[in-house]
Amino acid sequence: MLFRRTVALLASLTLPLAACSAPAAAPRPAPSPSRPAFDGKASIAASLSGIDAGVYSFVLTTRSGAVNGILDAPGRSLETTSRRQIGDLDLEVTSRMLIIGDQQYLKVAARGADWDELLENIAKHRGEKLPEDVRETSELLGGENWVSVPKKPGVPDLTRPDALGLKALLSHVETTRGSSEAGNNRIAGTLDVSRLDKSPDLLGSMAKLSLPAKALAGKPAPYAAYLTHGRLTMLDLTMPGGAGHWLIEVNDYGTARPAPAPLASQVKKLSPDYLEPLTEGSPVRV
Repeated sequence: MLFRRTVALLASLTLPLAACSAPAAAPRPAPSPSRPAFDGKASIAASLSGIDAGVYSFVLTTRSGAVNGILDAPGRSLETTSRRQIGDLDLEVTSRMLIIGDQQYLKVAARGADWDELLENIAKHRGEKLPEDVRETSELLGGENWVSVPKKPGVPDLTRPDALGLKALLSHVETTRGSSEAGNNRIAGTLDVSRLDKSPDLLGSMAKLSLPAKALAGKPAPYAAYLTHGRLTMLDLTMPGGAGHWLIEVNDYGTARPAPAPLASQVKKLSPDYLEPLTEGSPVRV
């Protein structure tokens, strides 16, 4: 604009004197650029660059419990903490899983009346040789010891960038609607979750454990994705079949760091037969 005005001024100075009696026409203002149409799918895809980098923390909250996770894919490490109720028992179990390379560790803490009853029975028989399963149960669920859990053949790598499965899930977006204002976006629509329980990641594991397959088949799930300064920070997903809301929060892009491996003195060895149910049906029991 400054260049155009300068050119107009120089031109007016070179006009013949006879023409100076008439004012020069004001330059027309440049047209304002039109705002591009909002593209929800493109915005969601662009918001997942932090997922591709593989360093972030997350919280997955469902009706049955919550899982907190910290992932460092370049360092091949993942830390998760989950809480769940065990059937109809008065027993809540908090599980902490740590994966570093090919090594997996589990630490479990239990609380509730049924756990207290088990501890009382153990105390009554102090000094006696306890059955192996009772001894191992008390050692495992006391919350003080780590247990080394062998990695099963065919279990997917949960230290890859999309170990959570968020990018895989959002690749099945069907519809979008939303807006973009000052770098903060809310995008809503529906996505296909019919194959979620087959996905080799933590979201797929959670779906397989907590949702019947028929609840997912052929029914799109409404969602609302929240982007802050171009990055996905929260996904609110309404699961079909009355399974309620799944709330997924992602934070600490580029700065999240899982805990280091436990010391050898902090790791207990349990029998293979006892370890088998701990990871049955899921790469990480949540």
